[in-house]
Amino acid sequence: SSALENTASQSYVLALSNASQSLHPFLSYHYMRSRSATCINEVISEHGFNPDVLISDGYAAYPSVIKQNMPTTGHQSCLIHFRREIYRALDLERLMGEFKDLTDEEIKAFFRDKASEGNPTILLMSVLAGLSEIYKHENSVRKRDENETLQEFCARVKKVRRSKIKPLMDGVDTVMKSLASDTTELKGGRYVKKGSAYWAAACVYYMNQRDALRYFLADPRVPCDTNIVERAIRPLTIIRKNS
Repeated sequence: SSALENTASQSYVLALSNASQSLHPFLSYHYMRSRSATCINEVISEHGFNPDVLISDGYAAYPSVIKQNMPTTGHQSCLIHFRREIYRALDLERLMGEFKDLTDEEIKAFFRDKASEGNPTILLMSVLAGLSEIYKHENSVRKRDENETLQEFCARVKKVRRSKIKPLMDGVDTVMKSLASDTTELKGGRYVKKGSAYWAAACVYYMNQRDALRYFLADPRVPCDTNIVERAIRPLTIIRKNS
């Protein structure tokens, strides 16, 4: 009845899960009237959820929850949500519209010339290419073999992440820091936009999530995204859309 009496314009469902290779996988849904750090912490505390590592999207409340109430908990920020920020910055539909009247050779020449200039669009596309390669390697080791122990699984994941994925993440980091140098500034401990460049918002997102986006490199147990929860809430979002 409390849900029916809620007159707020928005309400939320907080979904909590654990890693797919966990011995006892679980999934729980929690209704919330607000998405504030206080409400999130109330749900987590009430149900005794005390993870070694919290994997979340880039919402700013999660670092606050960790800092205030789970000081020993690590934090991994979802790579998929970061990739969405790059797509938003690029506006690929607009970009393809610019190319529709060009020949293949003219498009190649465009990219060749712009790459040599350090063009932000080309640099952002290189980040997307890097993330695609990261997921190719990550998907090759993400599933635990039926007869594989957890220790063997972690050793295999750690090897691939150290040799294949970390260099790609370092490349992404170099590009994003370069783009952020003139479009972001640090205020009150967080990065904010400086100027109106179309890539500024993506840079702000990255700089504020930078360490959390790389946590999975040091811990093979940790997935690099929140796909488990994304799949779990998909039926709810479909119902909401249809309603």
